[in-house]
Amino acid sequence: MEFLEKKPELGEVKNELNFKLSEGQYKALVDAFNNDKEVKKDAAKLCRRRLKKRRALQNIKAKQS
Repeated sequence: MEFLEKKPELGEVKNELNFKLSEGQYKALVDAFNNDKEVKKDAAKLCRRRLKKRRALQNIKAKQS
């Protein structure tokens, strides 16, 4: 809501559950927050890689014991 309220050129915004966004408002939201989505994907990939490395090290240590 805050993002759209700061963009009066996109039209009226109501703080109601059933408020329907216009196509322009929806596109503006997608464009604005698409970068956040990519960052989240990249972070998830890094976490998976780190977890795989950690498990591999644990397996190596377990085999050496």
